[in-house]
Amino acid sequence: MLGLAGAAACLFPADESAQLSVVLDPVPELYLKDTLRLNARVLTVAGDSLPGAVVSFTSSSPTVLGVDADGKALALGVGTATLTASALAFAGATPDTATVRVRGLIEIDSVRPNIVRFGDSLHVYGVGLNPDSLFTMNLGGVELTAAGFVPADPTKPGRLGMLSAWVMPPAARFSTLTMVSFAGGVAFPDTISVLQRDRYEPNDTTATFLGDVPLAFYNPALAFEPKGRNEAREPADWFTFRNAATSDRSIIVASDFVGAQTFSVFITDSLAWSQGAQNYIVGSRSWTIGPQTYLCAGKSVTQGGQPVVFKEQVFPITIVALKDLPAGTYHVIVPYLAPAEPTAYQLLVTAQYNSSIPRDALEENDYCDVAKPVGQTAGATLTIDNPHDIDWYRFTRNLPTSVSVTATAGSAVSPNLPSPDLDLYVIRDFTPDSLVLVAAGTTEGSTEAVSALLPAGDYFLVVVDFAGSPVQYTLSSTFLAPPMEGPAPPSPSAASRPAATPSPVMGAKLRAWGAKRGRP
Repeated sequence: MLGLAGAAACLFPADESAQLSVVLDPVPELYLKDTLRLNARVLTVAGDSLPGAVVSFTSSSPTVLGVDADGKALALGVGTATLTASALAFAGATPDTATVRVRGLIEIDSVRPNIVRFGDSLHVYGVGLNPDSLFTMNLGGVELTAAGFVPADPTKPGRLGMLSAWVMPPAARFSTLTMVSFAGGVAFPDTISVLQRDRYEPNDTTATFLGDVPLAFYNPALAFEPKGRNEAREPADWFTFRNAATSDRSIIVASDFVGAQTFSVFITDSLAWSQGAQNYIVGSRSWTIGPQTYLCAGKSVTQGGQPVVFKEQVFPITIVALKDLPAGTYHVIVPYLAPAEPTAYQLLVTAQYNSSIPRDALEENDYCDVAKPVGQTAGATLTIDNPHDIDWYRFTRNLPTSVSVTATAGSAVSPNLPSPDLDLYVIRDFTPDSLVLVAAGTTEGSTEAVSALLPAGDYFLVVVDFAGSPVQYTLSSTFLAPPMEGPAPPSPSAASRPAATPSPVMGAKLRAWGAKRGRP
């Protein structure tokens, strides 16, 4: 058998080799440590392959792309190399070349869009973007939260793909996106411009409508903007959503930065902005749920003509979970005491009941419209199922009555939480005119008792956990008619009821909330 070089020389004389050309098979992008078998053919002028022709391969950058004598390529370093395929024994044959790119462990090809706002999704295209292999991803030094990853090849998620991330405050107006992999690769792409407001602004005086939210709405990168130099009122963000039909709902507002200065209030029925008063106005039949802010029929509870606050420890997270919320449009308002720079908070609205511990059988009773009869609490295990859960109960007495109520809490569900500290409030129900606090038990401890002599009338009993620890508790109540020493006093007439108070103005409450964090 003849040698390949000699056989080729016999088939095609050397002096005619200039009519030959080498054609290199396409070479794809490679990644570090990839190997590839190179292939090429020697063609005649007619386009026929020359039998027995031998092709050799060389690399312009052996430290990037190495090639051995058998035509096997190995990706050794990040960069580009020119691969040349030449025909042995045919010096005049035209060689073929290809530029081969070797990608690193992490690279960014492009970022879209180039200008973003807080709460937008930033889409990054490149290599090594799988969140499982990233050590950090930040924009101008602010850590980003991955929103999703789509690999170009699902079998090789460490290669090409698109990573989406939430743009978090307080990234600077011109910020550099930095990504670091576990293997130590670092990438610095072009500068991204950040607009210093979140994607829903301005929504302080005009609500952002989230729609029906059939499953969930979530955005972890909303912003508390700085207060303007000429703004007298405290800022707030205002959202609405619609229940197309009765369904469970949970609203969660959280901030790792603002903490106790952040409050969320959940409002039903109506909320309006008064341009003249430069404040929010709550509807006359609304109820609200939120840390230290509970209204019934548009009225706050008063004592001696002054509003009463149901004291609670305030946490960086507020969870309002409601069972069987009726169809309708509902409002979420997130007020804040303005920080010096844009600060992130997150909002989650779900079509389910999210709670720290299982809800009790009497839920829903988180607002006065759905208060449960006190008689139903006998023998029942009740729950404060979230840090800002509040339970409303109701009872009616046709005669003056001596009432004694005791609430006893179990242990906190986690050793990391403070011990439960239940408080009780007995409220005379004069709705829609007013609500008047007639007795309260706010001593420190997991057991609370309240006793009072009550005139005939309608009442609410409200249970709050000042410590904010999700906990199971029990209620015991005793109602006794006192000995009669004369005619029973008549029930107060409408004329003797406390004067009706106007619907609360939310702006005034926001300014006062920061000072209302201690116990009464």
